Amino acid sequence: MSQDPTTPSLISPPPSGQQQQAKLIYIIVFLATLAGLLVTPLVPIYATSLGASLGVVGLLDAAAFALPFFLAIPFGSLVDRFGSRALIGLGAAGFAVSPLMVLASETLAGLAMTQMLLGVSHLSLIVASQTLITSLAAGKQQERYMGWYAMMISSAQMLGPLIGGSVADALSFRAVFVLACLLPVVPWGLSRLLTANLMSTKKHVRPNFSNVRGVLGVRGAQLAILSSCGILLAQRAYSTFFPVLLDTLGYSVSAIGVLLSLRALSSTLIRPFIPNVVNFFKTRSHTLFIVMTTIGVAIIGAGFSQTTLPFVLFTLLMGLCGGVSQPVSVLMMANAVADSERGFALGLRLMGNRLVQVMSPLVFGVVADVWRLEGAFLGAGLAAVGLAMGFRTLIPKQLSTLVAEPATDD
Repeated sequence: MSQDPTTPSLISPPPSGQQQQAKLIYIIVFLATLAGLLVTPLVPIYATSLGASLGVVGLLDAAAFALPFFLAIPFGSLVDRFGSRALIGLGAAGFAVSPLMVLASETLAGLAMTQMLLGVSHLSLIVASQTLITSLAAGKQQERYMGWYAMMISSAQMLGPLIGGSVADALSFRAVFVLACLLPVVPWGLSRLLTANLMSTKKHVRPNFSNVRGVLGVRGAQLAILSSCGILLAQRAYSTFFPVLLDTLGYSVSAIGVLLSLRALSSTLIRPFIPNVVNFFKTRSHTLFIVMTTIGVAIIGAGFSQTTLPFVLFTLLMGLCGGVSQPVSVLMMANAVADSERGFALGLRLMGNRLVQVMSPLVFGVVADVWRLEGAFLGAGLAAVGLAMGFRTLIPKQLSTLVAEPATDD
């Protein structure tokens, strides 16, 4: 889509400075995400040590997603209005402040406040940094930047629980919260060095898409949201019920942890090669269709397996598909709208993600209660495949001009 010349432009760095800006973003999102994930995996354990029931633990887990669901679109609009740098700095500051809630009040209320503030801080950081990284380039270079960006987040997702757990075992939960307060100071300082995606001094003009209906009327945005929600629906069901399945089959906690880490590892390793994957499948839309279908088949296969080898294969497949799908979905959403609405559109996509992350375990939990555990895997897989079929019907004939960028290096 072309941008209305009356809309305010975004000040981007010259080509020679794009890589420096990208590297700054990588470091910022890695350290801030790492800080958040020092705390998040320990929340259920810390909550139970404070006397929380399993129901309360579930509510604490959902607390991190509740506010972002309602605030995703407003935060996206703030990015469009004030630029990415301010919201990235706000997110980093939020990561530093949120553990203070539980340090000041070692109660379930303090833990709930920490969870909510972490969720909002993550929202601010992700919407703003995604808007920034997608504005630095186009085509294959944009895919490379997005691939490395996603890999840094995946790396933090792998290391955060390991470091947090080790510090908690060696010292205490309180030491983890203190470390999580100090670490985000570095990305907050680095955010001051960002120069890309700052609003120009032109008078702010109403964007081309001023509401949700306008963005959802764009075919590229429809495809991005449908693919992201479809894949997250299966992934969230997998994350919730796969450990339970392994436990019923007699796997040890450490073995379950190894299998789960394989998915994160494969997701991390594939991300620098996203341009190659998209090039292999010709377009971003066809890539998403393939991974949606594959992930649906993989979760069904995992649910009906009984031995380690199939579990390993399907887990790796889930990780590879997830590693490709979300960054490509972000790129599709970012390129479907004008620059002045990129933050709003990415916020809308993130709102859909948060809704799915809350609803998937609830819906398939009921399915598992009624039709046994295998029913949850079957239902999630069939839902993903069904959404993939719907996705396929939405791909327009003029695909290359809508969702695919020129296959040239910048």
